[in-house]
Amino acid sequence: MKPKDILHDRYDFTEDDKAIIDISLESINDLFNSFDKKTSFYKRELDQDFEDYLIASVRELEGHDFVIKLEIENNYDKITEEPIRRAIKNHFRFLYWKERKKISKVVLKFVLLLILGVALMGFYYQQSRLMGSIDSIPMYSKIIIEGINIAGWVAFWEAFTCLIFGFIPIVKNRKLYESISKAGIRVGKL
Repeated sequence: MKPKDILHDRYDFTEDDKAIIDISLESINDLFNSFDKKTSFYKRELDQDFEDYLIASVRELEGHDFVIKLEIENNYDKITEEPIRRAIKNHFRFLYWKERKKISKVVLKFVLLLILGVALMGFYYQQSRLMGSIDSIPMYSKIIIEGINIAGWVAFWEAFTCLIFGFIPIVKNRKLYESISKAGIRVGKL
């Protein structure tokens, strides 16, 4: 079975072949964090279960275009449609911005570990050249110098691990959050 067929079995699609992520809510309050009742819709934090479901659905679609369809059973008011759209977009734009800040931290960590690795390896090579010219080096000095060599390689390893395994998930999350913040959102009564 083709991936597209599987998606069509799981999701409804619009006429222009966008998957519809259909979410039914009892009331508008199910959309937002319960601690955020006094804040305006635009600034409210989304409910964690709603956010997780939406993110999981978008990941499941693997890059396929989509729209979000919210159907509200009780206390639906047409006036709140635009504030709800804006609240969802603002929330995911904020998550996108937070991921951008994480990128800065990952790059800083990479640079610091790389500098540490270079410094340790430089010290190791300098000391190993000195030890080669002196015959009576105590054993503990040789062990310390080899420990510095290992620490240098570990710093290099951590730097590149941080870059590869830290950077890629952040980039994926940013792309995901951006796609949700730009998605079409339909709000209606159930």
